[in-house]
Amino acid sequence: MPLHAFPLPLRAAAVAARAGGLMLVALLAAARLPAQPTSLPDPLPAPLPDEEATPVPVRYFRLLDPADPREQYLAALLTRSLQRTGAEPELVFVDTRMSQDRALKLTQDGELDVVITMTSDDREARFTPIRLPIFKGLFGVRLLIVRDGDPRFSALDTPARLRAFRVTQGHDWPDAAILEHNGFDVIRTRGYDPLFLQVAHGRADAFAGSVLEMKQQIADYGHLGLAVEPRFALYYPAAMYFFVNPHRPDLVARLEQGLRQAAADGSMDALFDRYIAPLLDGLALDERAVLELTNPFFHPPASFGDVAWRPGHASGPR
Repeated sequence: MPLHAFPLPLRAAAVAARAGGLMLVALLAAARLPAQPTSLPDPLPAPLPDEEATPVPVRYFRLLDPADPREQYLAALLTRSLQRTGAEPELVFVDTRMSQDRALKLTQDGELDVVITMTSDDREARFTPIRLPIFKGLFGVRLLIVRDGDPRFSALDTPARLRAFRVTQGHDWPDAAILEHNGFDVIRTRGYDPLFLQVAHGRADAFAGSVLEMKQQIADYGHLGLAVEPRFALYYPAAMYFFVNPHRPDLVARLEQGLRQAAADGSMDALFDRYIAPLLDGLALDERAVLELTNPFFHPPASFGDVAWRPGHASGPR
């Protein structure tokens, strides 16, 4: 595997369970979001004079704190995309803890309307995805959370040797299978806190998390003596998609149309730059050596390269 610097222009990079599964879906406590975030560079188009915005209810599972910028980005992007189609989205949030498989099952059964999670061939066969990578491929960019000062990592001379370490992942995350396929010894773990406790207590050597989650995870778990490993990164093709209730063809059509418009007119980039790009600051991505991995469970559509990021190549609507 090649050893090279990590070329990651912020404006070309782009999202929610966290890592192998940051997922955010839709809600039981009625809470109405503002029509759009403030201070965006381009205003939303107003409905035509002879038109009224169509109310569109959306039950959306919210796993993260409402103040988390990733949650704000997803809710704002969902809202703006639907508004692009002349809809007035009525987001109803579900705040609870559940596995990704459980949330997808509730979406399939019609009890939730939208869930965002990492895609795979199996998930796309069973559910209805909107095939536009919400975080522009960045959930396939993984950094390692390790015990602070662990000398074994500082002694490495090539990222390929990272395979010698045991890493933790969520038991139902697609990332676990991807890492196993690439020769990693993966400890599949139920629950979120135990991922970091296993590393802190020495039962695992590292947690491989999304680059977008590093700052929050260290803020939450750094007191356990954990830190972000500073020299290496993992990369594999991956995408977080909106998966939609198959009983809501109206929502599927609107969200597909609205997301494509938001990507084409720069709205998605504006929201990404506002909420997500700051999460990459200070992680020295351009100085890291990258271990490129394969993802046999994901076959991107032909248009995926128009909006995705991958090592050595940045593309997108800009």
